[in-house]
Amino acid sequence: MDRVKESLFGTLTPYIDGARCLDLFSGTGALSFEALSRGAAECVAVEAHPQSVALIKANQTTLGIGDEFKLVRADVFQFLKGNDLGEFDLVFADPPFTTVSSDSVLIALSQSQVFQSQTRICIESLRKEQLAHTYGALHLLDQRRFGDKHLSYYCQPVGG
Repeated sequence: MDRVKESLFGTLTPYIDGARCLDLFSGTGALSFEALSRGAAECVAVEAHPQSVALIKANQTTLGIGDEFKLVRADVFQFLKGNDLGEFDLVFADPPFTTVSSDSVLIALSQSQVFQSQTRICIESLRKEQLAHTYGALHLLDQRRFGDKHLSYYCQPVGG
């Protein structure tokens, strides 16, 4: 996990400062909190699991993070259908592999209103899961392998 996170933030360094971030399947909130510590202006974490929500709130308090962080307790797919929080610069998605496929998340993202032409979408998947090169307007930029996991980066090409 540390290697994946290190690679993720190493790749995204040019895009983080002042960014508006969306963290889907937030879990502990670690990606949101890391993005904020690296200069993101705002992070919205979406998580449905009650124990994870409680943990995120505890972590937010422990870290002393304020209004730059917003926690939305919701199903990710419902959030993507009804998002009224606008577009984001960076989207992180780390779906629970036992119940949600990364492919289904990318389909939902491609049909949502959370991205624009400069948005970078970063999603973790199992190596055995075959992701498409395109999902609507989203195109695969890069994919990196870490053991049995892939970290894939998508965006909408400029003018696309």
